[in-house]
Amino acid sequence: MKDITSAHKAEERYALAVTAGQVGLWNWNLQTCEIYFNPSWKAMLGYTDREIPNHQAAWLRLIYPDDREWVMTSANIHIEGLTPQFKIEHRMLHKNGSVRWFLCRGMAFRDETGKPYRMAGSTTDITERKRTEQALQESEYRYYTLAKMSPVGIFHTDAEGNCLYVNERWRELTGLTLAEALGQGWIKAIHPDDRSRMLVEWHQAIVGNCTFAYEYRFRRSDGVVSWVFGQAVPEKGLGDNIVGFIGTITDITDRKATEEALRLQCFRERLIGSMLERIRQSLDLGEILNTTVAEVRQFLECDRVLVHRFQPDWTGVITVESQDPKWAPILGTCIADSCFSENYVRLYQHGRIQAVTDIYTSGLSQCHINLLERFQVRANLVVPILQERVQTLGDSSYSESSHPTLWGLLVAHHCRDSRHWQPWEIDLLKSLSAQVGMAIQQAELYQQLQAANLQLQRLATLDGLTQVANRRRFDEYLDQEWRRLKRDRIPLSLIMCDIDCFKAYNDTYGHQAGDACLIAVANAIATALKRPADLVARYGGEEFAAILPNTTGSGAFKVAQTIRAAVQALKIVHASSLVSEYVTLSLGVACTVPDRDTLPETLLKAADEALYQAKASGRDASVYAP
Repeated sequence: MKDITSAHKAEERYALAVTAGQVGLWNWNLQTCEIYFNPSWKAMLGYTDREIPNHQAAWLRLIYPDDREWVMTSANIHIEGLTPQFKIEHRMLHKNGSVRWFLCRGMAFRDETGKPYRMAGSTTDITERKRTEQALQESEYRYYTLAKMSPVGIFHTDAEGNCLYVNERWRELTGLTLAEALGQGWIKAIHPDDRSRMLVEWHQAIVGNCTFAYEYRFRRSDGVVSWVFGQAVPEKGLGDNIVGFIGTITDITDRKATEEALRLQCFRERLIGSMLERIRQSLDLGEILNTTVAEVRQFLECDRVLVHRFQPDWTGVITVESQDPKWAPILGTCIADSCFSENYVRLYQHGRIQAVTDIYTSGLSQCHINLLERFQVRANLVVPILQERVQTLGDSSYSESSHPTLWGLLVAHHCRDSRHWQPWEIDLLKSLSAQVGMAIQQAELYQQLQAANLQLQRLATLDGLTQVANRRRFDEYLDQEWRRLKRDRIPLSLIMCDIDCFKAYNDTYGHQAGDACLIAVANAIATALKRPADLVARYGGEEFAAILPNTTGSGAFKVAQTIRAAVQALKIVHASSLVSEYVTLSLGVACTVPDRDTLPETLLKAADEALYQAKASGRDASVYAP
């Protein structure tokens, strides 16, 4: 009984406090829309308990018209679980026609599934406090008026980052309504690719109570993307406590577009500059072309970039290619397109550029569509590679007015979908194709120079009659191998060969037959030498020499015997010979391990002495002088 009496006394004290403090209580049934208002709540508005029905509609009619949407929006946000409590200051209409300010607090009650079924709270008359804050209220009104008219987006959040207000410019940029932006709804407007990074910056500003400044993108539901610069500063209340953030967003889409255009221009300049540098530093056309197609595909973000080279009959082959692994490679593919030579060659020879957005809607011939379908192409960009004619020795057809020749095509393929090629993309490929043409011309000039140098080198190092090494090359090679083998302490052998009775052969058969004999003997000696490092040379007149690196004396003697047998096998008739009815050789063999105390002349002298011994012994012999 004592507990019941205590409870009644507590209720009486609470009712007295509510009445004395001008606090009204309310209880809202969310299923039936009925709202119970206690007598104090109604008395604050000048009504008796019976004059206001307990229903949501009656409550809404008493809310000041300009505040109804705001109050209901705030209540719905809490009911949906987006705010921990319902708390709002708004105006109500008094029975006497005046307008009163109230602080309304409440909280939703939910069942075991989390579904709200009831909401209850209190209402306090704060009209007097509001009147004392009239100056501040007028300042806030001016703020929201300016925010509405501002050319920049303005937003206002609480201390936890929940949106309280956004102006019309903000809503225009994001495509959200005020109701959609409130609470955490504003996050939906941020571009998915920027959302996580932007929110990290935003939460760091909240936690650190510091200024927020960041560039990010909004994406509206209609697909329009805007770049903005957002900044916010903390809003402080009593005691310097952070009560919220006030900030702006400025549309910087045009600036970003300008920056992107500048970035692309700088990239194009660097790409072309690096290619020019490679052309200057490298004469390997394959390396230049492969690097070019790889960089272009990466920059254009397309599926394949290739170089197509033409043959004289206008068939062609894919010489280099960079392609996304998702699409089939076509490197090395030969292309024989009859409709190409009929319809496109002349146009490309005059610099025509073809940018196809969609092969099915761009008016291409059916045979051209069929060709592109083979390579899974949906859109392509084709730029001719024109090569200035290179004047060569004996080219009487060359003239300064000669038109460039169509060497090939630089092609970008987009396979996954249609694509509208931008002007800067076309300009990039056009510029690069010009550099490729320069690289081709330079490479061909270099190849001509190499061929000429090889011919000069051949003339300088070969004997004109026998086509084996001449005396100059013999001297160079002997010195080269001497120095190399001296360092490694490896033996070097030398064979000196002389055609027996060659003067008599010339006198008998004539110099023309003598030349033929020299050629045949040189070929026989060269055939007998098996290793790449061995060198046979015409030493002078009817004398030949063979340099055998990394060969011992006994090994060289075997080679000498092989040479002698090879010449005998030729069976060149020599009726004036004092040795045999056929042409024979006398050979002298010498071997040494080069060192710093000896010279190549030592080896030459030893081989000469061995040759002299072979002749003295009756010719047609090989002598090794250890």
